[in-house]
Amino acid sequence: MSRIDETGCGVVFQGTLPSAGGTGGPDLGPSDIAIVNGQIHVLDDGGSASHGIPLTPDCIYAIDGGGSARLVADIGSWVRANPVVNPPENLDPDGNPTSVLAGGDALGVYSDDPDDFANEGLDDLEEALNEASVTYEINNYPDTGHAFHNDTGQRYNEEQALVAWKDTFAWFAEHLGGADEATPVASPVA
Repeated sequence: MSRIDETGCGVVFQGTLPSAGGTGGPDLGPSDIAIVNGQIHVLDDGGSASHGIPLTPDCIYAIDGGGSARLVADIGSWVRANPVVNPPENLDPDGNPTSVLAGGDALGVYSDDPDDFANEGLDDLEEALNEASVTYEINNYPDTGHAFHNDTGQRYNEEQALVAWKDTFAWFAEHLGGADEATPVASPVA
């Protein structure tokens, strides 16, 4: 995971969380962040038994100032211990965590691909956010597929990744008190 330093360069600050680039399959690893009281929390998504990596469950980690990761929540184990009644066909046995909501406002960055598995259940998510009175913004980016912002993947769309990046900074400035207080920790380099 990287952050952007004051000169605009990417700097790796955490490199020990499990991850793998998928060839023909999903990318596994850190997929979302939340900053709570200055503490970075990372959703490490896509591992778990259902992907053949039983020792790498879907988890949330807290990252300290030195880049060390501390396990906060083992989502996969909790979901297996608390199964959903009448789950949808596409529900992973370890759950489908796609976002970290720390309270307050929420931003969703999605492809416009109707076959993108991450878009399944988006209507249900919006309904739940509305029921919880969460202020949110869901952005769909045209001509994109899943992981369109991943510059090492086959579905990388540089133009839309940069638009999403700028939209994210604008959202941070509006909802989190300014980009200086909520600097994203990963980005496409332009």
